Amino acid sequence: MNDKNQDQFNRQESESYVVESKSVLDSLEISKKITIFVINSRGIIEYCSDPNCPKSEDTESVFDFLVPELHPPFQKALSECVSKLQYVELQGPGPKFKNQKWCKYLLIPHKKMQGYILLVSFDISRETERLESLRYSEERFRQMIESSNQIFWIVEFNPRKAIYISPAYEKIFNQPLERIFENPNAYIESVHPDDVDRINNRYTDLETETDDEYRIIDPEGSIRWLHSRTFPVKDPGGRIYRKCGIVEDITERKEAGEQLKKERKALMEKNITLKEVLEHIEEEKRNFRLSITENIQQIIMPTLRKIVNDDGTVNKSKLMVLENSLGEMALISGGLMHLYSRLSPREVEICTLIKNGSTTKEIADALYISISTVKKHREKIRKKLQITNRKTNLASFLKRI
Repeated sequence: MNDKNQDQFNRQESESYVVESKSVLDSLEISKKITIFVINSRGIIEYCSDPNCPKSEDTESVFDFLVPELHPPFQKALSECVSKLQYVELQGPGPKFKNQKWCKYLLIPHKKMQGYILLVSFDISRETERLESLRYSEERFRQMIESSNQIFWIVEFNPRKAIYISPAYEKIFNQPLERIFENPNAYIESVHPDDVDRINNRYTDLETETDDEYRIIDPEGSIRWLHSRTFPVKDPGGRIYRKCGIVEDITERKEAGEQLKKERKALMEKNITLKEVLEHIEEEKRNFRLSITENIQQIIMPTLRKIVNDDGTVNKSKLMVLENSLGEMALISGGLMHLYSRLSPREVEICTLIKNGSTTKEIADALYISISTVKKHREKIRKKLQITNRKTNLASFLKRI
């Protein structure tokens, strides 16, 4: 058989082999993604299954349809396939005449014709894009987790081992990541003794979602509060085989809550003290009014009825009794009258607290004013009550009036 007849025979054999292969692909409805070439050991195309392949009557090299950057790896794959008689796989941009961004190329030694290669091109553009999108999403997720102040972790059971622990673990537990990967129970070393049993039991409970707060002790001996949530993970068969979780340092939030409780308690106590002061002031006012009423009814009114004689003249002795009675009444209630008439309402409050034995600081706390303001009020009170002697104790003075 001459060379021309041999080439014709090779073409017919190639076409027959490709048609047979393509019929199988058509039955699988994937032929649109696949292009089949029959090439020789030098890359010359003997047959192409795609009618759009711009092949002239003269044989052309498959390299004419490949982008330049794919030539070196393709030449290496072709040589390996011919020399070792085994299939070789590589990936790269699709053939120039196909609208395919990325393809997988399989080079398979021809079963019937020695030195010929069956080249199959698979369009994997969509799969590659999905993979790149998945990689991009995974990268964003990884960046988000690794830059977070929260610990994200995944632990597998049977055997128990750490699958993933985010970098925040080192900051919160003051332990290198290597330790928790070597020993998944290493975190227990930092947990407060009173919380160890409870937290250890919760973490080993595979089937239950947990939500806990517990304490850890840092290397300096300070106590920090953590909030932990865990979630069971099932395999495709529905069996729980992993547990994942999130741990967050809530020390500042916890301390702020405790401080708020203390402030509320102190506020309630101050409100009670202020209420007692106001009630005391009201009591003094009532006593003052009662004292004035009793003095008027028992002393003033009887004297007024007798101060004028039947002839219209003033009874001097009765007038003297009236004057003395008014003087006595002034002695009895005058201090309090003097206090209420000369002092401001705020100064009256401060005087009442002073009489009850409150210190300057206690008065400031009760009335929500500064200590220096209380001191200024005390000076004004001494001045208004004409207490000129600096040695006179204001509390003692107020208790006497």
